[in-house]
Amino acid sequence: MLKIPDDIHKISRPLSIAQSGIDKPCPPPKAEIVQKTLETKTEKGEGPHQFVSFPEAQHGFALRGRLEDGEQARRAREAEEQAVEWFKRWLWREDVPVH
Repeated sequence: MLKIPDDIHKISRPLSIAQSGIDKPCPPPKAEIVQKTLETKTEKGEGPHQFVSFPEAQHGFALRGRLEDGEQARRAREAEEQAVEWFKRWLWREDVPVH
């Protein structure tokens, strides 16, 4: 549903994306535009933004992957770790209580 690159240019808050390589809603050519746009925004001080590609992963891999499939489970764990590290680095603040 995103209009690429228009909607990506409008991003004003830190953003991290874990992008699957096999993705009909955002196929590789569109994903590359998203990645380059976010990189440019970060370089201009309009970030930080992060784009992590999982080339062999299917759309929804981080939320709907089959955990009994070793490769899908590994990719889902990697995406989770990437997200947690992103939040720790850019959004977590010691002065704000977690509820």
